[in-house]
Amino acid sequence: MIRIVRETGPKGFVSIRALGHADFGSRGKDVVCAAASALLQAWLRNMIEILGDRLHVELDRRAGRMVFVAPPEVEDPVREEVERLCRYFYPSILQLAEQYPENILVSEIDSSGVQVQDVVRQ
Repeated sequence: MIRIVRETGPKGFVSIRALGHADFGSRGKDVVCAAASALLQAWLRNMIEILGDRLHVELDRRAGRMVFVAPPEVEDPVREEVERLCRYFYPSILQLAEQYPENILVSEIDSSGVQVQDVVRQ
């Protein structure tokens, strides 16, 4: 299962952490994993375009791990661009999790680490 955690704070987006594999199909033929990876990679590339090297990124393809964390000092209008990307990509991640609840779990936490909710609608 792919576990995706979105962290938000008082100003909005803080981080996305994704770990695991969907296990929907065999390696190289897993359409759920491919869809999640494509969405997360596109989101990451766009975040890098906006934040550059201020964005903290951790990638481990073998473990299926992707983490990207926005710096806390991001202010408007850059913060607005980050939030726009979140409004664009996050619903697509949620929709994928809704379609494949056995393969993707999305959780939301606040910046203090308190889990807000697991987001899986069947």
